[in-house]
Parts: sequence; structure tokens; C-alpha cells
Amino acid sequence: MTNYAAIGYALMAADEMRMSSENKERLAMLMICLMDEKPEEKAEKRYRDE
Repeated sequence: MTNYAAIGYALMAADEMRMSSENKERLAMLMICLMDEKPEEKAEKRYRDE
């Protein structure tokens, strides 16, 4: 999966949650930053530990 696809899924979930446009933009920007800064393994661990 590409980063763009992952962000797209997150934005679709945000749409379902009726998140504001401002918060969706913030979510996408934060995801882009985190994808550049953190290893994929850390993201997977975060998901699995939930």
C-alpha cells in the first residue's frame, strides 16, 4: 500500500466520522509528517498494541 492510499483510507474514515474539514486536513498533514519521520514497524506496533 502506498502512503497516499493509507492517507486516503484515513480520510474516508474521517468522512464517516463526520470530522470537520479542518481536522481532516490536519490529520492528512500529520500522517505525511509521521510517515516521513517514523519507521513503518513503529506504526504497525502502535496498531497491534491498541
